[in-house]
Parts: sequence; structure tokens; C-alpha cells
Amino acid sequence: MTTLTSIPVSMEERLPNLAPDSLPITCLKRTWEGIKLLRFSSILGYSGHSRVDAMGFSGGIWVYWRPEFVTAIYASPDPLKRRELWEDLKKFATSHNKPWMLAGDFNDTRFPSERNSSCFETTRRSEKFNAWIEDMDLLEVEFSGAAHTWARGLNPETRRSGRLDRALCNEHWALRFEKASMKHISAVYSDHCPIFISPNGFAPLQSLHRPFKFQASWLLHEKFQNFVKDKWEENSPLMPALSKLSSDLQNWNREVFGNIFKQKRSLLARIGGVQKILATRVDRGLLKLEAKLRRKLDEILSREETLWYQKSRIDWLKDGDRNTTFFHLSTIVRRWRNKIVALKDNNGVWIQDKGDI
Repeated sequence: MTTLTSIPVSMEERLPNLAPDSLPITCLKRTWEGIKLLRFSSILGYSGHSRVDAMGFSGGIWVYWRPEFVTAIYASPDPLKRRELWEDLKKFATSHNKPWMLAGDFNDTRFPSERNSSCFETTRRSEKFNAWIEDMDLLEVEFSGAAHTWARGLNPETRRSGRLDRALCNEHWALRFEKASMKHISAVYSDHCPIFISPNGFAPLQSLHRPFKFQASWLLHEKFQNFVKDKWEENSPLMPALSKLSSDLQNWNREVFGNIFKQKRSLLARIGGVQKILATRVDRGLLKLEAKLRRKLDEILSREETLWYQKSRIDWLKDGDRNTTFFHLSTIVRRWRNKIVALKDNNGVWIQDKGDI
């Protein structure tokens, strides 16, 4: 397995015999993407990883896992091949009594309500799928969010949707993680909803109070330049002018620009609400609203990306590359390294109480 120490620090080291201008752009980009993938693997401590590169406007995906805990299984859309997989998993279940879970796209539904349309074939497949689940003694992890996790079609005539993604576990896993819960996150760039599984359930995050700083993401707002022109006092001394502008910017940030994360959560919630309704009935107006909300979300995600880029303090990635997760993780890792969680006193005793520290 490649480790961080073997990752080249420059493209020239990775491709010593080829001049950069002689390489196709796609080759350079994919090689650089591979380097970033390995860097993340080392940061996260996950030795298993895979990636699918973005193709045009279609976003790619990076997947990380620990091979000692996770096994990747592909459920083919072909019912015959899927039947073979179910039999193999049944054999696995009978030979292992440890806690385990199956989660992801099963390419099957269990009940008529999990599809917006049914036929004899889908009903027959659902019966076989349910029989397999019962034979395996698997339990369903409860979820919140839109009832359907997959959808395609932009008008009522072509709209198709269903709950193809789910999480199933054996009783040992259910007993060990009795508070487990799952969320169907709003689908934005894929025809499938991401599913977020928390073994210990979900708890509300505490609000954080951060000092005011100039945010580069303000530059992406359509009203920012005019605001600065109106508020900047050219005839005033520099320091008083900057002090007044910073105060005005704080008010503008609160009243006009708003909280990026709240806006993102609000848009995702609205998209999720629309998708919940679309799972039960198809409406042309709702489909247009979903498309409008997705465009607005894309603007907010661009601002969020710039925000995390500024916080990450890393200059080896080009600004504008859609990789918010990397910038976010870089910031989190830096905070972890700088955070003091315990102090040793003169007697060699570790002090961990927050107040004492």
C-alpha cells in the first residue's frame, strides 16, 4: 500500500522523463487527483481507497474505508447476478456470528410504497428480496428524509423514483448500536441520495462563536462591490476608514450575506422536502422548484468552498477546484493538532478537566 512518504512532492518527480507541456491535460489532472487521493488516505488513516474522476459537469467521487472493517459489495442491476450475491451473503451469515451491516444501493425495493410505479415484475422481485431478508434474519435501520432515494426524469411523464438504498444489519449489530439512525441526504448531483449512517444516533451540534474576519467568499456575492464603494470613505484617514468599514461589513454579513451554513442547511432541507413530496406524487411545478433550489445551492456551495479554502491555509491546490471536503478536512486536522486536551502538572498527573486546564 502506498504511503505518504512515497508520494512525490511535484509533478516533475512523478513524471521525470516527460515535459509537462508534452502531456495531455487530462493525464496531468488525473495524476494530480491520484496524488491528492493518497494524501487524504494518509491523513484519514484509511488504507482502502478508490476514486472515479469527474467527467465534464458530472462530478466524481472518492471513497475511503478500512479493509479490516469494511467489505465492498456490488449488487448488479441484473436480477440473476444479484440472486447469486444473495446466496453468497447467506453463506457468509451462517459462518460468522459477529456484528455486521449491509448498506447501500440494493437495486431492489421491499414494498409498493417504495416506488412511484409498480408492475408484476417489480412485485415479484420485492417478494424475493423480502424472503432473502427474512432468511438472513436482518433488521432494517430506521431513516429520516425523503422516502425515495433514487429518481430520474424531469417531467411527470418520465418521472421514476424508488427507495433502492437502505441499511440492513444482523441482531448482534443492532444490540451493539441500539441508537443507530440513518438520514437520506438530499440528492443534488446524483440520481441517488447519499445515506448517512450514525451508529450512535444524531445529536444537534452546538453553535460556535467565531471572531470577525474578512471572508473571501464575500467577493462572490453580487452586491459586495457596490456595498464597498458606497461605504468606503475616501477622504477619511486610513485606520478610521478601515474601522468603520469593518463595522459596516459585520452588519452586511449578518443582514445581507447571511450564514453560509444555515443557507446550505435550509436549501438542503427544502430540496429534501420537495423530494419527499415527489416520492408520493409527481408535479411539474415541484420539479421546476427543485431545479431552482439546486441552482441556488450550487451558488452557496461555491461560497462555502471559498470559505474553507481561505481557512485551510494551503496553497498547493488551485482556487476554484470543487473540493470542499479537502479544505474542510485540512482545517479540522490543523485544529486537532493545535488543540490542547490535557496538561501534566508538576507531580506528573494528567489534568483533563476543561476548567482546570
